[in-house]
Amino acid sequence: EFDILQVMAASLIGRSLGQGYRLASLSALRLACPPLTRTLASPAAHLKAPRRFCSSGELHVEVVESHEEGLLAAVTSSQPFAKGKSARGTVIQHEGISWVLVFQIDRYWYAAPLLGSAEPSRVRWLKGHEGSTDSQLAAKCLRQPTPTQAERAQLAKALPSGVVAVDVLAPIGLGQSLLIFGPQGAGKSTLANQVLEYALTRRQVDKALRFLSDPCAPPVDPALQSAGALAELALTPSGEPLRPAALLAALFEAVAAAEEVRDSGQNALLVLDTVAPLLSAWDLAVTMAEAARASPLDVDGLSAQRREFFSGLFERAAHLRNGGTLTMLALVETEAMAALSIAQAAKDGPESIREVLDAFSLNDFVGRKEVELERLRRL
Repeated sequence: EFDILQVMAASLIGRSLGQGYRLASLSALRLACPPLTRTLASPAAHLKAPRRFCSSGELHVEVVESHEEGLLAAVTSSQPFAKGKSARGTVIQHEGISWVLVFQIDRYWYAAPLLGSAEPSRVRWLKGHEGSTDSQLAAKCLRQPTPTQAERAQLAKALPSGVVAVDVLAPIGLGQSLLIFGPQGAGKSTLANQVLEYALTRRQVDKALRFLSDPCAPPVDPALQSAGALAELALTPSGEPLRPAALLAALFEAVAAAEEVRDSGQNALLVLDTVAPLLSAWDLAVTMAEAARASPLDVDGLSAQRREFFSGLFERAAHLRNGGTLTMLALVETEAMAALSIAQAAKDGPESIREVLDAFSLNDFVGRKEVELERLRRL
C-alpha cells in the first residue's frame, strides 16, 4: 500500500485523542507524487487494442489503452482552447458506453465510465433526489472550474462538529475542507456521520449530502432527515463488487449536486466516505500511460498533474461572495500513522510502546504560542 498524502499542517490531532483516526485541514495538504507500488490485479490482461474514433464537436480522440474501469486517450482539438478551458468534462462514446474525460496524465487524457450509460446503474440517490444517477451532472461538474480567488470570500463562520477535540484542534469553517484518515475500523465514518448529524440538528447547513461506497456505513438518524435536507448517493450492494475507479464519475456527481446548492447562495455540507475512486483511477492511468510509452513517466511532471487532479476536487469547497458555501469532509483509509508510531514502537520493545501510548501533557508544549496553549488548556 502507499500513502499519497503528505500532511503539512502545523497542528494535527495526535495521540491526545486516543483514537485511531487523525485529521488535518485539506488546505494544508500537499499532494506529492512518490513512486507508486501499484496493486491492480493484472491490469495488462484487461488492456485492449487501440481504436480510433472521433467524438462530437471539435475534439479528435484516439483510444490508446482500454480497461473496463477507464480509457487512456490521445486528444487533439481543431481549434485552441479558450483561456481556462480544456477537454475536461467532455463526454465521448466508446464500445457502446459513455465516458467522460477527467484528468490529464502525461500527454494523454484519462476517461472514466458514466455509470448507467450501457446498463442500469448500481449507484442511486437514496434520499434527496429521485431515481437513478444523472450522468450529465458529473460531466457538468468536471467542466466547471473551481472558484477563483476573486470569487471567494473570507471564511467568517465556523461549523461546530459537536466533538470537542475537533473543534479545539482542527476547527472547521463553512466553506472549508477537512480530511479524516486512518486505518479501517478506526471510526472515520462514525466521526463524519456525527458531524453531519450535528449540522442537521442545529440547522447549520441548508443541505447535507453523502457519497457512500460502503453499504454498511452508519445511517443518519431518521428523526433528522427533514424533507430535502439530506441527499445520499450510494452504491447498492447487489451484484459483483465494483472496483473503486469505476465510481469516479459517481463521486463527481455528488460533488456537482453540492455545488448546485453552493452556487444558489445556500450552505452545503458534503461527506465523501472514500476517495479511493481518485486513488485507484490515478493508479490505473499511470499503469496505462507507462504501457503506452513503454517507459516510466517523468516524476516531476507527474507530480504536478496529480496535484492538479486532486485540487480539482478539494478546491471546490469554498465560501463564495454570493453567500453560498460548500464544506467538504473526505475520508481516506491509510495505515501510515500506524506505521509511524505503534508498528515501529513494537519493533523497539515494550518501553517504546508505552512511550508512544502515553498521552501528552501541557508540559510537553512549553514555549509554544500562548494562543496554542490556550486551545490545549480548553481541550
